[in-house]
Amino acid sequence: LDKHAFFTPNFLILDGQAIGCVDGSSTGSCNDQCTNQGRYCAADPDFQLNRGLSGADVVQASLVQKCIWNLYGGNEQMKDSYGVGLKWWHYVKDFITNCNDLLF
Repeated sequence: LDKHAFFTPNFLILDGQAIGCVDGSSTGSCNDQCTNQGRYCAADPDFQLNRGLSGADVVQASLVQKCIWNLYGGNEQMKDSYGVGLKWWHYVKDFITNCNDLLF
């Protein structure tokens, strides 16, 4: 698609305050599904609250991806890669290839 289409990744991060997770307790459904004392949350990706990946893992991975995108795909000053983000796509491909394990 070259310069005819632009892409911007979106990440689903829930507002912990809006869903009642900011109280700082480590009990209930918020447990390890949130970061920053319950402010940023995501759903448990494997739906197993007591093992595997957590929503907090999803929040952290989303922040890494957002940072990579901002540096290499979302920077309007870099006209040759704006909206394309080849380094972001390489990261995502490598992550899926090397880290796509529920026990990771």
